[in-house]
Amino acid sequence: MSQTSETLKNYRFSRPYMELPARFVVRRESGLGENVAKELSGKKVGVVKGSAHEAMLKAWFADMEEVSFDDAAAAHAALVSKEVEALFGDGVQLSFWLQSTSAKDCCTFYGGPYLSPYYLGEGLAIAVAPENADLALAFDHAISVLNRNGRFAELYLRWFPKGLY
Repeated sequence: MSQTSETLKNYRFSRPYMELPARFVVRRESGLGENVAKELSGKKVGVVKGSAHEAMLKAWFADMEEVSFDDAAAAHAALVSKEVEALFGDGVQLSFWLQSTSAKDCCTFYGGPYLSPYYLGEGLAIAVAPENADLALAFDHAISVLNRNGRFAELYLRWFPKGLY
């Protein structure tokens, strides 16, 4: 569930344990340099129509030529077929797609990650009943320890071997 004014009335949330990044994906042979904004300026970049990523692409990367698709599968196919130079979308979803057979080992993350609570939300957190505020504090402490000792990175790379960040 998202942290909204309504859910905040009924739940206490831990600190976010994982922010959800937006990422670019390009074909491996793209030969692009390190300056994403410059390299993709004027180039066709696929994005899912009506998504937070579309709004973010328009606001943050206005010099890129946006090509909107009805769904992620159509955007993925457009990148594989070289209809677009890059995709911009959800880093979690793109991480799984990059490992799938439909990606045909064609592509890789490029630049980023791009994090924005405004466009992408606060990230993943643990919700507890309001009367369990101490439990939320315990989760906060545990999340902090996992981040400090590197265990969280180890766990997340187990589930997202292509990474998110």
